Amino acid sequence: MGPLARRLATTINRTGAVNGVPFASSVAMTPRVHERRYSWVHYGVMAPGLPEPHRQFGVMAILGTSGARCFDNDHAITTTPRDTAYVVSGTAAESSFRTYAMSRECALAADGSRLAFGADELVFEGRVPSVRVRRAGEAPVDLRLEVSDKVAYFSRIPGVYDHWSLLASFRGRIGSDEVEGLCTYEYARGMGPYSLMRRVVPEAVKAPLAAFTYQVLNLSDREQLLLTVAGPSWERPLHQGAWERGLDDHGAMHHDARLAVHTHRAQPLVTPDGRSMRMPATWAWSVRDDAGEVLAELRFRARDDWAYGLGAGYVGSAEFTGTVRGRRVDGGAYVEWVEL
Repeated sequence: MGPLARRLATTINRTGAVNGVPFASSVAMTPRVHERRYSWVHYGVMAPGLPEPHRQFGVMAILGTSGARCFDNDHAITTTPRDTAYVVSGTAAESSFRTYAMSRECALAADGSRLAFGADELVFEGRVPSVRVRRAGEAPVDLRLEVSDKVAYFSRIPGVYDHWSLLASFRGRIGSDEVEGLCTYEYARGMGPYSLMRRVVPEAVKAPLAAFTYQVLNLSDREQLLLTVAGPSWERPLHQGAWERGLDDHGAMHHDARLAVHTHRAQPLVTPDGRSMRMPATWAWSVRDDAGEVLAELRFRARDDWAYGLGAGYVGSAEFTGTVRGRRVDGGAYVEWVEL
Protein backbone atom coordinates (compact mmCIF):
# COMPACT_ATOMS: atom_id res chain seq x y z
CA MET A 1 0.00 0.00 0.00
CA GLY A 2 1.46 3.36 -1.04
CA PRO A 3 1.74 6.45 1.19
CA LEU A 4 -1.32 8.18 -0.33
CA ALA A 5 -3.51 5.09 -0.08
CA ARG A 6 -2.31 4.52 3.48
CA ARG A 7 -3.12 8.11 4.42
CA LEU A 8 -6.62 7.77 2.98
CA ALA A 9 -7.15 4.44 4.74
CA THR A 10 -6.04 5.81 8.11
CA THR A 11 -8.33 8.82 7.67
CA ILE A 12 -11.35 6.55 7.21
CA ASN A 13 -10.26 3.76 9.54
CA ARG A 14 -9.63 5.37 12.93
CA THR A 15 -7.64 2.60 14.55
CA GLY A 16 -4.70 4.92 15.17
CA ALA A 17 -6.64 6.75 17.85
CA VAL A 18 -7.51 3.61 19.82
CA ASN A 19 -4.69 1.10 19.34
CA GLY A 20 -2.66 1.07 22.54
CA VAL A 21 -5.59 2.32 24.64
CA PRO A 22 -6.78 -0.14 27.35
CA PHE A 23 -10.01 -1.91 26.41
CA ALA A 24 -12.98 -1.18 28.67
CA SER A 25 -14.85 -4.31 29.72
CA SER A 26 -18.08 -2.29 29.57
CA VAL A 27 -17.88 -2.14 25.75
CA ALA A 28 -20.77 -4.14 24.29
CA MET A 29 -19.93 -7.35 22.41
CA THR A 30 -23.49 -8.35 21.61
CA PRO A 31 -24.92 -10.49 18.77
CA ARG A 32 -27.13 -7.71 17.29
CA VAL A 33 -28.94 -10.24 15.10
CA HIS A 34 -32.22 -8.30 15.11
CA GLU A 35 -30.76 -4.87 14.32
CA ARG A 36 -31.18 -3.33 10.89
CA ARG A 37 -27.83 -1.52 10.69
CA TYR A 38 -25.42 -4.40 11.29
CA SER A 39 -26.01 -7.35 8.97
CA TRP A 40 -23.29 -9.55 10.48
CA VAL A 41 -21.34 -10.09 13.70
CA HIS A 42 -18.21 -12.15 14.32
CA TYR A 43 -16.97 -13.96 17.43
CA GLY A 44 -13.61 -15.70 17.47
CA VAL A 45 -11.07 -17.53 19.61
CA MET A 46 -7.63 -18.41 18.24
CA ALA A 47 -5.13 -20.39 20.34
CA PRO A 48 -1.87 -21.35 18.58
CA GLY A 49 1.02 -23.51 19.69
CA LEU A 50 -0.89 -26.38 21.31
CA PRO A 51 0.73 -29.80 21.82
CA GLU A 52 0.19 -32.65 19.36
CA PRO A 53 -2.19 -33.70 18.02
CA HIS A 54 -4.17 -30.49 18.58
CA ARG A 55 -1.64 -27.88 17.33
CA GLN A 56 -4.20 -25.07 17.51
CA PHE A 57 -7.74 -24.42 18.64
CA GLY A 58 -9.92 -21.99 16.79
CA VAL A 59 -13.48 -20.72 16.57
CA MET A 60 -14.54 -18.52 13.69
CA ALA A 61 -18.24 -17.73 13.96
CA ILE A 62 -19.97 -15.30 11.60
CA LEU A 63 -23.58 -14.50 12.49
CA GLY A 64 -25.17 -13.28 9.29
CA THR A 65 -23.59 -12.95 5.85
CA SER A 66 -20.98 -10.27 5.31
CA GLY A 67 -21.26 -9.56 1.60
CA ALA A 68 -17.47 -9.86 1.15
CA ARG A 69 -16.27 -12.43 -1.40
CA CYS A 70 -13.64 -14.07 0.80
CA PHE A 71 -15.99 -14.56 3.76
CA ASP A 72 -19.27 -15.58 2.10
CA ASN A 73 -20.51 -19.16 1.76
CA ASP A 74 -23.62 -18.64 -0.34
CA HIS A 75 -23.97 -22.38 -1.03
CA ALA A 76 -24.40 -22.96 2.71
CA ILE A 77 -27.13 -20.37 3.44
CA THR A 78 -29.85 -22.04 5.52
CA THR A 79 -32.91 -19.77 5.48
CA THR A 80 -31.81 -16.22 4.60
CA PRO A 81 -28.41 -14.50 4.51
CA ARG A 82 -29.25 -12.55 7.68
CA ASP A 83 -30.46 -15.64 9.56
CA THR A 84 -27.50 -17.92 8.78
CA ALA A 85 -24.61 -18.45 11.20
CA TYR A 86 -21.39 -19.96 9.81
CA VAL A 87 -19.10 -21.68 12.31
CA VAL A 88 -15.77 -23.43 11.84
CA SER A 89 -14.30 -24.72 15.09
CA GLY A 90 -11.90 -27.27 16.45
CA THR A 91 -8.27 -28.32 16.38
CA ALA A 92 -5.92 -29.83 13.82
CA ALA A 93 -7.06 -33.26 15.03
CA GLU A 94 -10.80 -32.60 14.91
CA SER A 95 -12.51 -29.72 13.15
CA SER A 96 -15.95 -29.06 11.70
CA PHE A 97 -17.79 -26.50 9.60
CA ARG A 98 -21.48 -26.02 10.33
CA THR A 99 -24.17 -23.56 9.37
CA TYR A 100 -27.18 -22.80 11.53
CA ALA A 101 -30.51 -21.07 11.09
CA MET A 102 -30.19 -18.71 14.03
CA SER A 103 -33.95 -18.27 14.39
CA ARG A 104 -34.45 -21.94 15.24
CA GLU A 105 -31.04 -23.53 15.94
CA CYS A 106 -29.23 -21.00 18.13
CA ALA A 107 -29.85 -19.44 21.54
CA LEU A 108 -28.16 -16.04 21.53
CA ALA A 109 -28.60 -13.89 24.64
CA ALA A 110 -29.15 -10.27 23.67
CA ASP A 111 -26.41 -9.13 26.06
CA GLY A 112 -23.94 -11.68 24.66
CA SER A 113 -23.60 -13.52 27.99
CA ARG A 114 -24.49 -16.89 26.42
CA LEU A 115 -24.19 -17.86 22.77
CA ALA A 116 -25.20 -21.45 21.98
CA PHE A 117 -25.04 -22.99 18.50
CA GLY A 118 -27.05 -26.10 17.69
CA ALA A 119 -27.68 -28.54 20.53
CA ASP A 120 -24.93 -26.87 22.58
CA GLU A 121 -22.38 -28.00 19.98
CA LEU A 122 -20.53 -24.75 20.62
CA VAL A 123 -21.18 -22.46 23.58
CA PHE A 124 -19.74 -19.13 24.71
CA GLU A 125 -20.61 -18.24 28.32
CA GLY A 126 -19.82 -15.14 30.33
CA ARG A 127 -18.64 -11.69 29.43
CA VAL A 128 -15.27 -9.97 29.34
CA PRO A 129 -13.06 -10.40 31.32
CA SER A 130 -14.16 -14.00 32.12
CA VAL A 131 -15.39 -16.17 29.26
CA ARG A 132 -15.88 -19.92 28.99
CA VAL A 133 -15.82 -21.71 25.62
CA ARG A 134 -17.14 -25.25 25.23
CA ARG A 135 -17.21 -27.40 22.11
CA ALA A 136 -18.71 -30.88 21.82
CA GLY A 137 -17.03 -33.62 19.81
CA GLU A 138 -14.81 -36.69 20.03
CA ALA A 139 -12.29 -34.57 21.93
CA PRO A 140 -14.52 -32.13 23.85
CA VAL A 141 -13.11 -28.66 24.47
CA ASP A 142 -13.66 -26.74 27.70
CA LEU A 143 -11.58 -23.59 28.08
CA ARG A 144 -11.80 -20.71 30.53
CA LEU A 145 -10.47 -17.43 29.20
CA GLU A 146 -9.21 -14.52 31.26
CA VAL A 147 -9.43 -11.64 28.82
CA SER A 148 -6.99 -8.77 29.24
CA ASP A 149 -7.40 -5.10 28.31
CA LYS A 150 -4.72 -5.42 25.60
CA VAL A 151 -6.56 -4.84 22.33
CA ALA A 152 -5.67 -4.72 18.65
CA TYR A 153 -8.13 -2.86 16.44
CA PHE A 154 -8.23 -4.05 12.84
CA SER A 155 -11.03 -1.65 11.91
CA ARG A 156 -12.62 1.31 13.63
CA ILE A 157 -15.23 2.89 11.35
CA PRO A 158 -18.02 3.70 13.83
CA GLY A 159 -21.46 2.63 12.71
CA VAL A 160 -20.06 0.81 9.67
CA TYR A 161 -17.39 -1.73 10.61
CA ASP A 162 -15.60 -2.34 13.92
CA HIS A 163 -13.27 -5.28 14.50
CA TRP A 164 -10.99 -5.93 17.44
CA SER A 165 -8.92 -8.69 19.02
CA LEU A 166 -8.31 -9.00 22.76
CA LEU A 167 -5.31 -10.80 24.20
CA ALA A 168 -6.40 -13.53 26.61
CA SER A 169 -4.90 -16.33 28.65
CA PHE A 170 -6.69 -19.67 28.78
CA ARG A 171 -6.71 -22.84 30.81
CA GLY A 172 -8.76 -26.00 30.37
CA ARG A 173 -9.04 -29.33 28.60
CA ILE A 174 -9.12 -30.66 25.06
CA GLY A 175 -10.18 -34.27 25.26
CA SER A 176 -8.10 -35.78 28.05
CA ASP A 177 -5.29 -33.21 27.72
CA GLU A 178 -4.87 -30.22 29.98
CA VAL A 179 -3.88 -27.10 28.03
CA GLU A 180 -3.04 -23.50 28.82
CA GLY A 181 -1.48 -20.52 27.10
CA LEU A 182 -2.27 -17.30 25.26
CA CYS A 183 -5.10 -16.88 22.78
CA THR A 184 -7.21 -14.19 21.19
CA TYR A 185 -10.83 -13.31 21.92
CA GLU A 186 -12.32 -11.45 18.97
CA TYR A 187 -15.40 -9.52 17.98
CA ALA A 188 -16.55 -7.65 14.90
CA ARG A 189 -19.75 -6.05 13.65
CA GLY A 190 -20.41 -4.60 10.24
CA MET A 191 -22.81 -3.27 7.68
CA GLY A 192 -23.14 -4.95 4.31
CA PRO A 193 -25.56 -5.44 1.43
CA TYR A 194 -27.83 -7.48 3.70
CA SER A 195 -28.39 -4.42 5.86
CA LEU A 196 -30.64 -3.33 2.99
CA MET A 197 -31.80 -6.45 1.14
CA ARG A 198 -32.89 -10.00 1.83
CA ARG A 199 -32.04 -11.83 -1.40
CA VAL A 200 -28.62 -13.30 -2.11
CA VAL A 201 -26.51 -10.72 -3.94
CA PRO A 202 -24.33 -11.67 -6.94
CA GLU A 203 -20.55 -11.91 -6.66
CA ALA A 204 -20.12 -8.80 -8.81
CA VAL A 205 -21.58 -6.47 -6.17
CA LYS A 206 -19.83 -7.95 -3.15
CA ALA A 207 -16.83 -6.34 -1.46
CA PRO A 208 -13.92 -7.36 -3.74
CA LEU A 209 -11.83 -9.18 -1.17
CA ALA A 210 -10.31 -12.24 -2.83
CA ALA A 211 -7.05 -12.61 -0.88
CA PHE A 212 -7.01 -12.84 2.90
CA THR A 213 -4.82 -14.26 5.63
CA TYR A 214 -4.75 -13.84 9.38
CA GLN A 215 -2.04 -15.45 11.46
CA VAL A 216 -1.62 -15.63 15.24
CA LEU A 217 1.61 -16.66 16.95
CA ASN A 218 2.74 -16.60 20.55
CA LEU A 219 6.32 -15.38 20.91
CA SER A 220 6.51 -16.43 24.58
CA ASP A 221 4.09 -17.29 27.36
CA ARG A 222 3.34 -13.55 27.67
CA GLU A 223 3.79 -12.11 24.15
CA GLN A 224 1.76 -12.42 20.97
CA LEU A 225 2.05 -11.27 17.35
CA LEU A 226 -0.84 -10.88 14.89
CA LEU A 227 -0.28 -10.64 11.11
CA THR A 228 -2.83 -9.94 8.38
CA VAL A 229 -3.30 -9.01 4.73
CA ALA A 230 -6.61 -8.51 2.89
CA GLY A 231 -7.40 -7.17 -0.55
CA PRO A 232 -8.51 -7.90 -4.13
CA SER A 233 -5.18 -9.73 -4.54
CA TRP A 234 -1.95 -10.25 -2.62
CA GLU A 235 -0.35 -7.60 -4.83
CA ARG A 236 -3.09 -5.03 -4.07
CA PRO A 237 -3.70 -5.13 -0.32
CA LEU A 238 -6.37 -2.84 1.09
CA HIS A 239 -5.39 -3.71 4.64
CA GLN A 240 -2.18 -5.11 6.05
CA GLY A 241 -0.36 -4.93 9.33
CA ALA A 242 1.33 -6.50 12.32
CA TRP A 243 0.27 -6.07 15.94
CA GLU A 244 2.67 -6.72 18.82
CA ARG A 245 1.26 -7.08 22.32
CA GLY A 246 1.82 -8.79 25.64
CA LEU A 247 0.21 -9.31 29.01
CA ASP A 248 2.49 -6.54 30.33
CA ASP A 249 2.45 -4.32 27.23
CA HIS A 250 -0.26 -2.74 25.07
CA GLY A 251 2.16 -3.05 22.18
CA ALA A 252 2.05 -1.35 18.80
CA MET A 253 0.65 -1.66 15.30
CA HIS A 254 2.96 -1.64 12.25
CA HIS A 255 1.63 -0.95 8.74
CA ASP A 256 4.73 -2.25 6.94
CA ALA A 257 4.09 -6.00 7.22
CA ARG A 258 4.94 -7.79 4.00
CA LEU A 259 3.93 -11.33 3.09
CA ALA A 260 5.90 -13.37 0.54
CA VAL A 261 4.70 -16.85 -0.46
CA HIS A 262 7.67 -19.00 -1.49
CA THR A 263 6.07 -22.32 -2.42
CA HIS A 264 2.55 -23.73 -2.73
CA ARG A 265 0.92 -27.03 -1.90
CA ALA A 266 1.46 -29.51 -4.74
CA GLN A 267 -2.29 -29.84 -5.36
CA PRO A 268 -4.91 -27.12 -4.82
CA LEU A 269 -7.72 -27.85 -2.39
CA VAL A 270 -11.27 -28.05 -3.74
CA THR A 271 -13.92 -26.34 -1.62
CA PRO A 272 -17.41 -27.82 -1.09
CA ASP A 273 -18.82 -25.44 -3.71
CA GLY A 274 -16.26 -26.53 -6.30
CA ARG A 275 -13.64 -23.78 -6.12
CA SER A 276 -10.02 -24.78 -6.67
CA MET A 277 -7.92 -22.94 -4.09
CA ARG A 278 -4.17 -22.60 -4.15
CA MET A 279 -2.70 -23.04 -0.66
CA PRO A 280 0.69 -21.96 0.67
CA ALA A 281 3.38 -24.44 1.70
CA THR A 282 6.14 -22.03 2.78
CA TRP A 283 6.06 -18.29 3.23
CA ALA A 284 7.70 -15.41 5.08
CA TRP A 285 6.80 -12.14 6.77
CA SER A 286 8.95 -9.04 7.07
CA VAL A 287 7.83 -6.31 9.49
CA ARG A 288 9.37 -2.82 9.68
CA ASP A 289 8.66 0.20 11.86
CA ASP A 290 7.87 3.71 10.59
CA ALA A 291 11.58 4.48 10.33
CA GLY A 292 12.15 1.45 8.11
CA GLU A 293 13.98 -0.56 10.75
CA VAL A 294 13.42 -4.31 10.66
CA LEU A 295 11.32 -5.53 13.60
CA ALA A 296 10.61 -9.08 12.55
CA GLU A 297 11.77 -11.60 9.95
CA LEU A 298 9.76 -14.82 10.13
CA ARG A 299 9.57 -17.99 8.02
CA PHE A 300 6.62 -20.40 8.02
CA ARG A 301 5.95 -23.95 6.88
CA ALA A 302 2.35 -25.18 6.67
CA ARG A 303 1.54 -28.44 8.41
CA ASP A 304 -1.04 -29.23 5.71
CA ASP A 305 -3.86 -29.72 8.22
CA TRP A 306 -6.23 -27.33 6.46
CA ALA A 307 -9.92 -27.43 7.42
CA TYR A 308 -12.62 -25.74 5.35
CA GLY A 309 -14.98 -23.09 6.66
CA LEU A 310 -12.89 -20.00 7.32
CA GLY A 311 -15.19 -17.86 5.22
CA ALA A 312 -14.76 -19.24 1.72
CA GLY A 313 -11.35 -20.68 2.62
CA TYR A 314 -9.42 -22.64 5.20
CA VAL A 315 -7.90 -22.64 8.67
CA GLY A 316 -4.83 -24.58 9.71
CA SER A 317 -1.50 -24.42 11.49
CA ALA A 318 2.15 -23.82 10.63
CA GLU A 319 5.59 -23.97 12.18
CA PHE A 320 7.54 -20.71 12.34
CA THR A 321 11.11 -19.61 13.03
CA GLY A 322 12.84 -16.25 12.87
CA THR A 323 13.68 -13.13 14.82
CA VAL A 324 11.57 -10.45 16.50
CA ARG A 325 13.44 -7.36 17.71
CA GLY A 326 16.69 -9.31 17.40
CA ARG A 327 15.48 -12.26 19.50
CA ARG A 328 15.22 -15.77 18.09
CA VAL A 329 11.68 -17.18 18.17
CA ASP A 330 9.99 -20.37 17.01
CA GLY A 331 6.77 -22.25 17.58
CA GLY A 332 3.37 -23.02 16.11
CA ALA A 333 1.02 -20.53 14.42
CA TYR A 334 -2.71 -20.40 13.80
CA VAL A 335 -3.36 -19.61 10.12
CA GLU A 336 -6.45 -18.48 8.18
CA TRP A 337 -6.16 -18.44 4.39
CA VAL A 338 -8.47 -17.51 1.51
CA GLU A 339 -7.28 -17.13 -2.09
CA LEU A 340 -10.08 -16.90 -4.67
